[in-house]
Amino acid sequence: MDHKVKDFPQYRRLFNGKSYYKITSSKEFIELQQVGEKWFRYEIKAAQYFEILRLNDMLATNDLYHPVTADDFKLIEQQIAE
Repeated sequence: MDHKVKDFPQYRRLFNGKSYYKITSSKEFIELQQVGEKWFRYEIKAAQYFEILRLNDMLATNDLYHPVTADDFKLIEQQIAE
């Protein structure tokens, strides 16, 4: 179930809009996660099985993860920096 995407970065949003993702490689991604009113930023290197599956799901753009633009991701990232 390894997707052969070579065009990085890729951007995704969780279906409920509570997390945005910048997929920088087939093994790394950045997550912007909303908890309540606050946003958090995480850099994740997919080494564990669960993280690898999650990354593959994001690249597959199934019902959980929807493609977004780089601008969508950057807008949320700027809110975190303020």
